[in-house]
Amino acid sequence: MVANARREIDELRAKVQTDSSVEQIQIRNLADELVRKTQALEQSEAARRTDEELLGRLQAQCEELRAQWAAAEVQLAEVEDRNRRAADGTQEELVVWVDRCLRSYAHWEVATRERVTLRERGMRVTALMAGDRRCRRRVAKRLEAFLSRSRDTIANLEAEVTKVLRRLGLRRRGDEWTEGLRTNVLS
Repeated sequence: MVANARREIDELRAKVQTDSSVEQIQIRNLADELVRKTQALEQSEAARRTDEELLGRLQAQCEELRAQWAAAEVQLAEVEDRNRRAADGTQEELVVWVDRCLRSYAHWEVATRERVTLRERGMRVTALMAGDRRCRRRVAKRLEAFLSRSRDTIANLEAEVTKVLRRLGLRRRGDEWTEGLRTNVLS
């Protein structure tokens, strides 16, 4: 019996040692897993802090970029306004220059035609005036026709200049130019 009891005790002791070894292995495994999970948690916390810091820096940069964007839009508006004013000034200068050129051309064209025609007419008038009454009437009619053509030429030039000014988008200037030319021609 004692031998049986010893054997049972030995078996129980072996079983306890086996159970104890298994439990120690399980405890070691659980401790290792706890260490791994703790390290993973610490790494996760560190990554989260790093991400939060990065997010904070990115948000600050975003705010700074928004402020720069707003400043750039204001600056762009100012530049566009300056360009628009410069373009308006350039257009006005162009109008003045075109006006001056067209007036000069119109006066030159009329003066040239008048000189050429007057020379021709002067020579003919001189020849015809030496003739009889019938020749004088012919001279008077031709002079009247010349004056009529000169007026037509001036009217055509006025119309062309007015068209050019209106094509440039300067209708008011075209009207002013036409009125000024009529005033100069009439006086």
